[in-house]
Amino acid sequence: MAHEPHQSKVRKLKEYFHTHYGYIALELTDNQLIEFVKQSHMSGKKIEFIANMLADYILSQDLGDVQE
Repeated sequence: MAHEPHQSKVRKLKEYFHTHYGYIALELTDNQLIEFVKQSHMSGKKIEFIANMLADYILSQDLGDVQE
């Protein structure tokens, strides 16, 4: 159950991301998102910060499309 706290954070992140960054296609799997939030520089950060970093990551790595 080591992933459980991360799964909860991923669920909140996906909800926040969909609401605030709905123009960016979120095509990452839950496991990819867990790995993203587990990074040491994400520890203790608010969902808003993590979502912003995730948006930057998705766009910079061409992992999702911007929808109009």
